[in-house]
Amino acid sequence: MLPSGSLYDSIITIEVGPKPPKAYWLHEGILCHHSLYFREALRGDSSESQQKVIKLEETEVKVFDAFKNWLYTGKLFDTSTLDDPKVFDVLCKIWIFGNRRGVPGLKNAAADAFIDQSLRLWILPDELFLFIYDNTSNGAQLRTLIADLLVLSRDLLEMFTRLDGSLVERYPKQLLLDVLRSPMHKDLRFQSIASKIFIGKMDRCKYHDHRGPDEI
Repeated sequence: MLPSGSLYDSIITIEVGPKPPKAYWLHEGILCHHSLYFREALRGDSSESQQKVIKLEETEVKVFDAFKNWLYTGKLFDTSTLDDPKVFDVLCKIWIFGNRRGVPGLKNAAADAFIDQSLRLWILPDELFLFIYDNTSNGAQLRTLIADLLVLSRDLLEMFTRLDGSLVERYPKQLLLDVLRSPMHKDLRFQSIASKIFIGKMDRCKYHDHRGPDEI
């Protein structure tokens, strides 16, 4: 859903990335509507509220670009970005940004895009599993999504019979436990199913944060 006209109010400055940062000029109302973090920063007695400037030195520009695009269009990227397998890295960072900044709608958009890209490119980015688990907590929807995608797209019998050092290095121990606990086994009976049909029928609501910014 696109922002209502009443949210296009005063303009604030967001400085993103290390020095020299990239400056963004966004509507305060839109930011506060979607994000608990920005609402608390801009509606309180902090220096950010007085100066109408927020600095996000640890945030990557490409992540904030997607956030800005989502705020105003409801989409994370343009279509050309979707052909690049590296988009998984950005999607994970977008989800983590949304989680830390209290933007549940952004997290949900990133989760949906992750599923779409898995289907589109038929890739599951193993190299990101450690990063995901290092930057999320137990029960995070992104962890649940990764575990379920593994169940639906990998030969788990083969995977768990070769628990060698390389597997342990690439897969966090908690991820392996999450895979074993995944309810997707109920339908697959621990068989190898590398089918887009099952992933296409996933209930995406399971991977969404259904809270509003006021409820976080």
